[in-house]
Amino acid sequence: MATWPANSDTDWNTKMLAYLAIEHNTDGTHKDAVKSPFSALTLNDSESNAMLKAHAYLAATDGFIHVNTVSTDGKVLRGYIGATTDPAGAGSLVQVHVNEGSGLKYESISFSVAKDEYFEITYDGTQAPSIFWRSVGTLSSPVDQD
Repeated sequence: MATWPANSDTDWNTKMLAYLAIEHNTDGTHKDAVKSPFSALTLNDSESNAMLKAHAYLAATDGFIHVNTVSTDGKVLRGYIGATTDPAGAGSLVQVHVNEGSGLKYESISFSVAKDEYFEITYDGTQAPSIFWRSVGTLSSPVDQD
């Protein structure tokens, strides 16, 4: 087993994780713990409206989409990205989830979106899906194009 360099402690895993997570300023004080490179999740676009299915959105930063919903037999949840304001028509299908079988089921899709790309969620069920956005860096909500 390796030993901790500062005091010969053998609790390497715990000590090493703490060591990696804390840096020091030049005066010897601790810097803040390692911060996430991602923003908080939001359900809202740049106008503070809930993001909706069948609406195109422009990503102001790189980020991630996560969508979930509850569906019944045969409903399809799809995610598209593209270079125009019509990603579902002229873009690429990047994620799809089909509810197969009978009864009530949970569906979800997730995918990344690059800055200045458009994205759109389609869903043929009646339940409105929850569309979450998470920016890389500071939160910058997507811009509704409809």
